[in-house]
Amino acid sequence: MERELGEKATRELMPYHGVTSLTKEQATKILQTVWPLAPAVEVYKAAVICSTYGLNPLMKHVFLIPFGAQWSMVLGIGAKRLIASREGGYNYADGPRIMSDTDQENIRGEIDEANWWAITVVERNGRRYPGYGAWPKSKEKAPYGADKGNTAQNMAFIRSESAALQ
Repeated sequence: MERELGEKATRELMPYHGVTSLTKEQATKILQTVWPLAPAVEVYKAAVICSTYGLNPLMKHVFLIPFGAQWSMVLGIGAKRLIASREGGYNYADGPRIMSDTDQENIRGEIDEANWWAITVVERNGRRYPGYGAWPKSKEKAPYGADKGNTAQNMAFIRSESAALQ
């Protein structure tokens, strides 16, 4: 954290590291420190989500991401797993796994050679929820963290699990 934010910001945020019940004000301080360029409205929305669901941006639950001139709040996979576990739990009925050509034909109506497609089916409260996710196969579209072992297939898995947990 110190390498990314600097010594002063790290010292200021240390009291909030590992805290699972932040107030809106505490979440706002964290969000403004970690993403100082994020618009106030996105910080506010993320702070409300954090305080409502017991999430902490320092635990990679919530991210503020710029997409061109627009910013968006994104819930991390850890936050979605945590929320689902608090709402009665869940288990994996299938996957996450790479979809076979037959799966793609049956579900999507075609085979996509340019992307890895993954499927995850979770069971919650006696019902099944499928999720699908994709990531480009192209080496030019390497995912963040590829230098540490993250793969395109893993990103497709995370996207499918995320969709299933929503």
